[in-house]
Amino acid sequence: MLAFIVLALPSVLAGAYTGIEAADPVAVDGARASGMSETQLLARVEIPLGAPLLVGGLRSATLQVIATATLAAYTGAGGLGRLMFLGLKTQDYGMMLASSLVVIALALLSELLFTLLQRAVTPVGARNRKETP
Repeated sequence: MLAFIVLALPSVLAGAYTGIEAADPVAVDGARASGMSETQLLARVEIPLGAPLLVGGLRSATLQVIATATLAAYTGAGGLGRLMFLGLKTQDYGMMLASSLVVIALALLSELLFTLLQRAVTPVGARNRKETP
């Protein structure tokens, strides 16, 4: 479990850092000009504006952990790939296929949930704005 946390940490921290840095400088300057402290600025402006990128980091970390948890069974640590490797040892390819489909479904479900969460935390003004490449 500790290895999965260590694996997920860089993605989560990168998402958090990018989210805070991506906050609109005009909004940050306006909040500073209105007398907000640094803590208030972080809690009321930077985190809400950067929440979609923070959730994107969590989304990426979750997918990495799901993929790695599948490989943990190879070392005998159990995990999502236990049935895959058991099917490989016993040459039960139906079991391997079924377990891989379960892992794929779990990954797709987590992607769907994080996509919905990312949309939910996106500020309304940013949802309607078209980004230029």
